[in-house]
Amino acid sequence: MERVRYTILEKWATELGGYEKGTQISGKQLKTLYKLYDKYAFHNQLQTKEKEENVSIVFQEEYPPNVEIERLCGIRYYFINKRKVINVRLSPWVESRVNHMTKKQMSKVEPYYEENIGILLAFEHQITHLIFLLWGHEESDVHGKLFECVHDAFFNENGGEDIMSVISSKNSYVHPPKKHGVYTYGSNSCYLDSLSSVLFFCKSPIFRNAIFTTNVDLVSYGTKNEPYIFLNKCDVNMTEIEFVDLTQKLQATMFEDYSDMLQGENKKCMDVRIILHECYPDIRSSGGSWIMYSVAEIYELIAHMFPRLLNTHYPYKYYSGDKIFDRISSDSMDKSMFTFWEFMEPSSNEDPEESYTRIDWDNIKSKVLVFRNGGNPSIINFGSIKSETISVPSFKKGKMVMEKIKITKGRNFSEYIIDDKYEMVGAVVLHGTTPGESGGMHYTSYVKVSDKWVEYNDLGTVWKYTNNNGSFPENILSEKRGIKPELYFYQKI
Repeated sequence: MERVRYTILEKWATELGGYEKGTQISGKQLKTLYKLYDKYAFHNQLQTKEKEENVSIVFQEEYPPNVEIERLCGIRYYFINKRKVINVRLSPWVESRVNHMTKKQMSKVEPYYEENIGILLAFEHQITHLIFLLWGHEESDVHGKLFECVHDAFFNENGGEDIMSVISSKNSYVHPPKKHGVYTYGSNSCYLDSLSSVLFFCKSPIFRNAIFTTNVDLVSYGTKNEPYIFLNKCDVNMTEIEFVDLTQKLQATMFEDYSDMLQGENKKCMDVRIILHECYPDIRSSGGSWIMYSVAEIYELIAHMFPRLLNTHYPYKYYSGDKIFDRISSDSMDKSMFTFWEFMEPSSNEDPEESYTRIDWDNIKSKVLVFRNGGNPSIINFGSIKSETISVPSFKKGKMVMEKIKITKGRNFSEYIIDDKYEMVGAVVLHGTTPGESGGMHYTSYVKVSDKWVEYNDLGTVWKYTNNNGSFPENILSEKRGIKPELYFYQKI
């Protein structure tokens, strides 16, 4: 196979100039590659079968409107006038990840190394799926034993790992060094910059792995109960296929930005925001200027794009009168984040006549927990279980008034929670607020790297240890005038 690949690379370069890293591979390039593989590896069997089955194969094309599209890994197929159309493609995520593989990583897949060999290996993975579609075979496990057998028989004579498995591995990319670049401020970008600083550079690899190594082509964006009903998290109508494409664009762009930062480059978070604008049009005003957006809403979108970040099947207790039932959340209750209120549940009993639920924090096993600060009513001291007087709205004599009540809190936030089973690895803070009110003017963040805390502020590109040589920033455990903790990020220890 090494000789065949070398011939294909040589012919590909001769006919189309080959492939240039950093540019999206075109349909024309893939079509040429397909014909070369058919000629030199399959002796024209693929195109012959294509004609026999009356199948059309297209490459990296737009989808026609109003057709039902099926997915098989990165291949899409549909029917037009009862004729099957197979759309062969390489996603931006695949290209980006493959192009950043080192020679050492590539040696796990193929010891023979040539420029652009990674793109060929990724394309061979898709050709294996194409063979299944052309010969009408189906397999419940898209990358199961039958796939491995066919792929190894045609392409993997050296017995190396499949490249798609390699780029989906948690060790397939470089994790942050001590020194790196960051996002700098650019037209109200602080919400994205602060969030990204936590997801990219905190000590927990769980966030990075979910974003960088998820093969989105294998993700169903429905629920287990209703897998064919797409749960759209965007503010615009789109199909599941359009959402998958959007996710892969965002995934590739975030990884490219991250890779540049590892080289020490400071850059603006512009390309990511342009992609998010396709999902949330109001990120940009009607006048064309960028506006500050809710950091929690962006994280919720990211968590649903990369479901490994979701809290699924978490335990809770259902209270009904004097009876208590243990339950596990259903798919419809999967959460990207919990509220501060849900964690600091009151220690006093609720009204026994009412039914309610409480999360069973002592038995929760999620890999990550993310908490969002609510708005009203305002709790001031998140880091204390002491009683606290808060103001809540109520109606009296037909008028809305603020009534002061005293609450007790069953739990408090700190660097470690739930009997030290979870460790805080990041926090995003909103500045310019009044306790209990929405609004604000600027986001910053705190990021735990190794065992020290770093303060990040994209204004002036501040990335520095907190006071006392990286000690935990106790000030983020309370809300006061001018500063409001917005998100806390925890990892399971």
